[in-house]
Amino acid sequence: MLTCYVYSTKIGEISDISKCFENFVSQSLGVLTRIYAAELRKIIFFAVALFALVACKTGLTQVNDVSVTQFERFIQQNDVQLVDVRTPEEFAEGHIKGAININVKDANFVASAEKQLRKSKPVAVYCRSGKRSAMACALLKAKGFKTTNLLGGILGWQSEGKAVE
Repeated sequence: MLTCYVYSTKIGEISDISKCFENFVSQSLGVLTRIYAAELRKIIFFAVALFALVACKTGLTQVNDVSVTQFERFIQQNDVQLVDVRTPEEFAEGHIKGAININVKDANFVASAEKQLRKSKPVAVYCRSGKRSAMACALLKAKGFKTTNLLGGILGWQSEGKAVE
């Protein structure tokens, strides 16, 4: 008879060394799974984020970035839908005239956008500095919207003396 231990804990008397090894492996994997479940979730999240970044860089969801001058000309067209993707609090502090607020940080961002926007019309998107709006543009483009992003966001807009309300 063989006494089998896993991490200094006696798990029983076993007559076969292979059974001892099987118990050791199965219990070790169980412990490792519990310990590393949170780490595994982080790894999966970063893998998905890396894929999204690569997809953006390869043109699958390439964003049309424009300067303040180009953006101003673009939003003056009658059919353009102007979207501020900042939080409602940021929007209340000042936004470009005619903009609607759809918070990209909201878990229902895409669903809200699909309810409020028409895919047949171009969408001009901005945020504070241009990062969140680039992400929003990629998300919207993946759903079939034609998007344009303001480089530098509303900070760039205001630094060039453009009005907000």
